[in-house]
Amino acid sequence: MSFFRKDAVAVLARWQGSILATAVALVSVSAAAGGIRTGDMVQAGIGGLVALGSVMAGFAMFQRARLRQHGEHFGEVEVDEGEIRVFGPEGQAILSLDMLERVEVRSSEGLGVCWVLHGANSGFLPIIIPVSARGSEALFDALSSLPGIDLSKLVEMSVSPPARTVSIWKRNRSIRRGW
Repeated sequence: MSFFRKDAVAVLARWQGSILATAVALVSVSAAAGGIRTGDMVQAGIGGLVALGSVMAGFAMFQRARLRQHGEHFGEVEVDEGEIRVFGPEGQAILSLDMLERVEVRSSEGLGVCWVLHGANSGFLPIIIPVSARGSEALFDALSSLPGIDLSKLVEMSVSPPARTVSIWKRNRSIRRGW
């Protein structure tokens, strides 16, 4: 028997990175202010840099936490060296970021909000990945590195289910690929 309710623990686990980054930022700002008050510019500079870094990390963790869904995970996602691996009840799929042509977001009955990844070879079916899949945070990080992707649109569409399929990113054919 736990002292804390399960749903409260789940909320804290979901937001723990943002909470920790906020705490570090507050302590760092306090240290920087103390350095300024006493005239210790080294302490003020280090405190300011740590505060800036923790604010940036906190923002990234906040974006990840917004994407994490409650409830069951539908599949698992791994991203390793530019390669996306998806393991689900219907099998597995592997797609290199270099081969990615288009990213869409759509709502699916039973799966919720899903990413739809289209590969360069039109002979392959698109890969459908629920946002609630285990490890989908790594996929968000990988997709955010795509050239020209609109991150705010990616987050917005991933959090609130769109009424229709929405295109988030499409490869610019004038950009030469490295393969």
